[in-house]
Formats: sequence, structure tokens, C-alpha cells
Amino acid sequence: MSCGIGEGRKTGEPLMVTHFAHPVAQISAPGVGLKAVRKLGTHVGMGEILGDIVGPIGDESDWEAAQDESDEVGRIEGRLAGKSTE
Repeated sequence: MSCGIGEGRKTGEPLMVTHFAHPVAQISAPGVGLKAVRKLGTHVGMGEILGDIVGPIGDESDWEAAQDESDEVGRIEGRLAGKSTE
């Protein structure tokens, strides 16, 4: 059965597109055969916080950058404070 696009919208019947009597594509109304998928909020309440989520993950003394007071660090701190390093 052939129908126009307007008729297919009313009846929900898919529209078959043919080329020289051979089916090429099938067009159906939006939402036909599709299940609504909820994405936002799908896993609400399923998570669990297991500890401190704000504090650092380790001790600062474990960080190499916190232990090494090199000459470069001192020069940068001096420039930030407005002191001349020369």
C-alpha cells in the first residue's frame, strides 16, 4: 500500500521509498518502535562515598615538589614578593 507523507503521519504506517520498484528505504514516524531512554539522573542514589572527598589523597611530605627547596624556587618566590634576585 502506498501513502503520502501526511497520511503516514496520521496512521503511523511506515512509508516505503522505492527506486524502479525496488525498496530503498523505509521511513517511519518519530518514536515508532523506540523506547524512551532516561539519561539524566538514571543512577541517582546508587553511588556511595567511602571516605574524605575534599582532603588530599596523601601526605604532603610524600610529594617531591614539597620537599625540594631548590634555588629556582627561591628566585621565583623572590620575584613574586617583588625582591630583586640579582
